[in-house]
Amino acid sequence: EDVVGTHADLANKALLSALFHQYRLRDHLQAIKRYLLFGQGDFVRYLIDLLADNVRPGASTVHHHNLTGIVETAIRASSSQTDDGDVRERVHVSTMEATGGDDLFSVFSLEYKLDTPCNAVITERSMRKYKRVFNFLWGLKRVEQALSTSWRRASELCHIGTHNVTVRGADRDAHRELQKFALAVVYKASNMWIHHQMMHFITNLQYYMMFEVLECSWEELNKELQSVQDVDQLIASHNRYVDKILERALLTEDSETEKKQMDRVFKCILDYCFTQQQICDFAERKLERNGLMLCPVDTRDADHDWHEQQEAGDDESELTVPATLTCKIESKAVEFSESFSLLRDMLSSTKSADLRSLNFRLDFSEFYADMSVPQD
Repeated sequence: EDVVGTHADLANKALLSALFHQYRLRDHLQAIKRYLLFGQGDFVRYLIDLLADNVRPGASTVHHHNLTGIVETAIRASSSQTDDGDVRERVHVSTMEATGGDDLFSVFSLEYKLDTPCNAVITERSMRKYKRVFNFLWGLKRVEQALSTSWRRASELCHIGTHNVTVRGADRDAHRELQKFALAVVYKASNMWIHHQMMHFITNLQYYMMFEVLECSWEELNKELQSVQDVDQLIASHNRYVDKILERALLTEDSETEKKQMDRVFKCILDYCFTQQQICDFAERKLERNGLMLCPVDTRDADHDWHEQQEAGDDESELTVPATLTCKIESKAVEFSESFSLLRDMLSSTKSADLRSLNFRLDFSEFYADMSVPQD
């Protein structure tokens, strides 16, 4: 038995050495963390921006080679370009089947291809779990981008309302009314107060996912990898690593109810941002028709002076946002408040210490102490 045990130990050491050195298992784990678990932040930022710029809004299908080209461009534009060529070539585009109402962002995904013998440790089952984590993080980034885009457009309207305008042959009071209209869109019709709540939620959720879930789990895996004695322990350590991520990220069957509620919150935010952009579209068209446009006199001037550009339009049209849009964005704000309050109630009553920690982080400063929308 001693002889068999000795030879088994030698064989396990040789096999582990081959996996970590010859087949670079640790490098593949790090690559999965960077590409599928969003550890490479600049790559993810470039990728989502390129998709937003190059894919028609609402499109659910795009040629696979076009998506592959976008991913390759994001890799070349980010610090990922310094990765080993073998690692970069293993990153592939994957799209899920689109259902009613899905756009490309809803079905887009990435996968990492592995060969033998590394796929004996990082199995197909594990890769499916990684994909679930990617889809959740991708949805989170999509919501963040929608909030950032709507905030940027509202800020542009705010600039119109606050910067000096050079009047050329138009009544000064009329221009002031246009500026008041622009500010009213930002501060009232667009309901920026609820926008702050949404951004606060997304920011803290991202912090929880990236640091308290992914980084902490990665550190635990690294410690275990240093002490594994055989391949069975290696596989078990990796499986625990993936399962801990799923559990802490509300992606297990036990947290299915909470995950569905979080998806509802995400949808409320996306619907709100879409409605807010409709309001911004309407306001910008109204301002253009009335002769006020956001246009720098000299693009080299850092102060960005604004001037009037005359266009044919109806100057006598009423400067108000349609009631249908204001009612719609108010209803979306209420839906978010109700959905988010229900999510927090679920997290506070869960048995999982990690999810209770998430609930505490979401409101550690009592930011959501009063979820009612302020009334004028």
